[in-house]
Amino acid sequence: MEHTFKNSSFLFLCKENFCFGIYPNCETSRETDGYKAIVQLARSFFDAGLLNEFAEYLEEGPYLSQLWAATLILDYGQPSEDLKQQCLQLIEKNELKYA
Repeated sequence: MEHTFKNSSFLFLCKENFCFGIYPNCETSRETDGYKAIVQLARSFFDAGLLNEFAEYLEEGPYLSQLWAATLILDYGQPSEDLKQQCLQLIEKNELKYA
């Protein structure tokens, strides 16, 4: 049974996804409600022109929120080259930690 996600807070969704084993760079996670909810939230930031504000989540640490932010920015945002490199470095650094 899929969990219903009721809160639209980015950090809350990161926590929920973490608790349910839904991870940002996992192909099997992409079809879950939790993954779809966090993508929808990220897209709402990007559609509103708030990419730089969303990028502030790259500084957060709990519940893989940095990895979520970096992955979502690369997959659904239109980052500058500098932001793109920052995201790639963060993902590379954390892939070793969570591999």
